[in-house]
Amino acid sequence: MAINVDKMLKEFTNEEIPVLDWYFAEDIEKQYNINTWSDWKVEYIPIASTISGDVIIVYKDSLYLLQHGLADSESYMVSDNIPLVFDILRKLKKYKKPSKFDSLTSLEKKQNFINSLIDNSPEFIQDILEQELHDIDDLIEDTEDKLKQEKIEVDILSSVSNSPLKIGNTLIDGFEEVRGADFASCDLLASGSLEAQKNQKEWVEKGYPLEVKHIETGMLFRLVPPGSFMMGTLSEFAVINGVDEDEFEDEFPRHEVTISYPFYVGKYPVTQIEYISIIKKNPSKFKKEGLKNPVENISQKTAKLFATKMNSNTITKIRLLSESEWEYSCRAGTQTAYYFGDEITTDFANYDPNYTYSNGFWVKQGKGVYRKKTTPVGMFLPNAYGIYDMHGNVDEWIEDIYHDNYIGAPTDGSAWIEGKNNFSVCRGGSWNDNYPWSLRSASRGMHFRDAKECYLGFRVAFDLKNISSLHIPDM
Repeated sequence: MAINVDKMLKEFTNEEIPVLDWYFAEDIEKQYNINTWSDWKVEYIPIASTISGDVIIVYKDSLYLLQHGLADSESYMVSDNIPLVFDILRKLKKYKKPSKFDSLTSLEKKQNFINSLIDNSPEFIQDILEQELHDIDDLIEDTEDKLKQEKIEVDILSSVSNSPLKIGNTLIDGFEEVRGADFASCDLLASGSLEAQKNQKEWVEKGYPLEVKHIETGMLFRLVPPGSFMMGTLSEFAVINGVDEDEFEDEFPRHEVTISYPFYVGKYPVTQIEYISIIKKNPSKFKKEGLKNPVENISQKTAKLFATKMNSNTITKIRLLSESEWEYSCRAGTQTAYYFGDEITTDFANYDPNYTYSNGFWVKQGKGVYRKKTTPVGMFLPNAYGIYDMHGNVDEWIEDIYHDNYIGAPTDGSAWIEGKNNFSVCRGGSWNDNYPWSLRSASRGMHFRDAKECYLGFRVAFDLKNISSLHIPDM
């Protein structure tokens, strides 16, 4: 029965047929004594579309394959195997080349698939498949090494002694004090920082540790003392600085908030390794950047689930911050645009510096480094409370529902959860923001609560309100 090669080729020639390089054409002409150009034709078949771009030569009813792009051209006559060749091509047509982002399970499935084809393939396809198998083996080895390292780090974090910790007059489990923790330097911080830190030191003297560690995850928390502050932006701010007031209308009216309780705030946004230790998987886009980068690609619902699971081994109520708690913790006594002043560059935060804020004006083409990704937590200057990454890196989910302004907002530090819209607040700005006003202490962002983006992360906190202390034995 005659083989209809033309019909078979039509299955695989959707892509534009390239012009065959004269060198290769001449080579195959000499090797197979093909002298009449009109007697043969060139078709392009991408073997598996992702493995190798090769040139198929059809001469009369014979099939040849020329490996395209090799320094020393190689060609194979496969006329005796035309049906088999096309059967293998059909199987490979939907094959997706593996990458370092594939899971171990996915890589092993692809490894098994390629192995199943090798034994019965013609020699020229075996060569291609064996190289592909070698690449998969390397990826599997790298992935296994990475998983082992992640497990080692998680095991180390989970192996710390779980003895109760006294905070003030409350004994809690699941935490330990970080002894030797330092107060932040205020040398480069804005006015008000020293006074805020003085308040923090007074509460440390009352028996509240400056820094504590969540034993299961290794997550660090810094003490934020009680106090009052002015939340939001003055309407005059926009006028004085030549900015459209509409840009800040959701930050009005400026109002006083009094937080009457000490609480602990994550020293950093939740990192990938901390997230893995609780949820056992990593949804982040920037996995390859390292486990000490903030976890991202997280919805608010998932962030709250993480906090709930953190509470399984402690009596504390770990949670997202309220919006007023976040701004109070970020400002740390300051009233400037950022906790280090009214100017920002990429030396102080991770963002897109297309514009910069300087001396009261937004200036186009701000100088600095656009990193185009998250950075490891703790790279930049902390505020007076010793809290990092409050400006940039990842936008942080907040507990509050988004409202258009502060009319009717709570003034006691609690979250504003009344409302029926589908938006929640995000604070801090991210690596992807090209207007640094989005990074200001007062700036408010919003997203659908189910949104998952590579610039959306979160930070958690806890306080000692409404919890029953563990029993403190009589001494």
